Amino acid sequence: MERKSIKQTTQLINYIDKIEKFKHYPEYSYYLRNKAELSNLKEGNTIYNECISSLINLNDPLYLPSIYIALSMNYAHLGKLKMANEYNNKLIDNQLEGIREYYLLNNRATIKMLNNIFDKTVISDLKNADYLNSNFYDKIVILCNQLVFYTVTRNINNAKNIISELSKISIEDYGYEEIKHIYYQNILYYYKTINNSKKVDKYKHYIYQLLENIEKNSYTYQLASLQINGKTDDNFFFSNFPYRVDFLGYWDFTVNLDDFL
Repeated sequence: MERKSIKQTTQLINYIDKIEKFKHYPEYSYYLRNKAELSNLKEGNTIYNECISSLINLNDPLYLPSIYIALSMNYAHLGKLKMANEYNNKLIDNQLEGIREYYLLNNRATIKMLNNIFDKTVISDLKNADYLNSNFYDKIVILCNQLVFYTVTRNINNAKNIISELSKISIEDYGYEEIKHIYYQNILYYYKTINNSKKVDKYKHYIYQLLENIEKNSYTYQLASLQINGKTDDNFFFSNFPYRVDFLGYWDFTVNLDDFL
């Protein structure tokens, strides 16, 4: 499938935004969600809140959990961890329909680690998330978060066991650059911690290769560039860490069969 250029995508968004009637259809919320994904973090949050208003006005709460997760994730990447926690707790407290519990467990643990909290509740949440999970992509993120936990707390034996599991994964089979960065950066952090220079060079090489093949204005490119060079940037909160703990989120488009009967 042909990929649209940024200019073409922007033109398409500007065209759709002018269709007033579209705002009264359930699909408009789906469009806003996708539009937010293509925006920077701050703009994305504004669009996500517009999406929430649209869903409420259309009495269509099915997609609300995924929007709250996206907002929690965005606020965390902006370094606004209190807001990130509030949106994650909103999901936990309200038990909204359709939410996957292991997402909330993983994301709660991630917010704590970003707050420099590495207590037993963190690894408990991550283990439970792994137990409840049935998706292999999500498992990679959960395992990487566990690897960070064990490495930071210097539980090297358990970290080594996670490395063994991760090494069985053919990460190149995944076309999504963000998951590759999460995978490479956290394994690199582990090998730096145990002073394995040969493996450090290997995973640095993988990250440099990744940088050669992704768009230079993408969030992943900019964050990966900062981390691999040991630099920080106030606009990239995650650049303050030598590892990349991260969130789980989802986006489904559900078709109601009753509409066709």
